[in-house]
Amino acid sequence: MALFGSSGIRGVVGEELTYELAMHVGMVLGETHHRVCVGTDVRTSASMLEGAITTGLMAMGADVTKVGMVSTPTLACYASNFDCGVMLTASHNPAQYNGIKLFNSDGCSFNSKEQMELEEKLKKVETRKLARWDKVGTVYENRGAEEYHIQKILDVEGLNNASMIDLTVVCDAGCGAGSLTLPYLLRRLG
Repeated sequence: MALFGSSGIRGVVGEELTYELAMHVGMVLGETHHRVCVGTDVRTSASMLEGAITTGLMAMGADVTKVGMVSTPTLACYASNFDCGVMLTASHNPAQYNGIKLFNSDGCSFNSKEQMELEEKLKKVETRKLARWDKVGTVYENRGAEEYHIQKILDVEGLNNASMIDLTVVCDAGCGAGSLTLPYLLRRLG
């Protein structure tokens, strides 16, 4: 059975999606991605999975920047400052689910080939050699992802001058992480 679905790895937390699996994903990523940003959505399991991914990445010597609760598009945009980005979210699935979405530095999700390679490496994760004590990765906290994303949107030609556009916008953030960015963006657009 394939680990990756149409949008990353998803499953019921503690059953299909475990702490160990998340840590192992971090270990495999940390072999080739040395600077990684990690974001979460609003789910109660987010902190546990963030800790697991971070542990795996650091164990391989990767530096991790935790950006906190952000929307998936915000994390994808912010990943341009790193080797890759990890978003912990299960989107529209029920509360007992969570997921791991992986983004390249161009903001695109890992493609099928990258996902298959990661899945194959996960089968051999127990043989990984961990970083020496003095090469363990570092964790940073950075809450600038939302502002970075807003500025990227505002930099789009024509949007930087709100008086030049005539839009009516209705949005329902649905209690999601997008509620942390969208009101500020709309306010700045006038």
